[in-house]
Amino acid sequence: MTNMTIQQLLLTATMLAAALLTPHARAADPEVSLTMRSPQDNRLRDGGLIGSIRVTYREPHTEFQVWLEAEKSATAADRYVLTGKNDARNNLKIRLTGEGWTANANDGQSGLTRQTTDEQVSVNIVVDGNQETAPDEYVITANAVAIVP
Repeated sequence: MTNMTIQQLLLTATMLAAALLTPHARAADPEVSLTMRSPQDNRLRDGGLIGSIRVTYREPHTEFQVWLEAEKSATAADRYVLTGKNDARNNLKIRLTGEGWTANANDGQSGLTRQTTDEQVSVNIVVDGNQETAPDEYVITANAVAIVP
């Protein structure tokens, strides 16, 4: 790419059932929508909003779990590193945030959980730390489940 100030974000949204659930709970597939905004500069500031995930499930439930299909960054469940599609040396560090959400406490799982019966919730995707990122395509796959009684 010749324009060093525009980053492209290639995005997909998928749903995946959680494998580790409590014995009396089961997962249901909610509707997941992913909205992204491409940064206009390759210098990104910590906490800068680059996207959001909206999860909708209209049947009775007690919890939502949201995570990304991406390499985890450090040991934190809510932090990820995206790798450039055109050049694997390009990385973009991101994290999931949102009011009422907590990092998933289950060993080996990533993402956020939120105890709620709300039909619709959202999670923000933000820049994790000040960074200078090369223009590239960064693929984000968002997953979610609703925990039903």
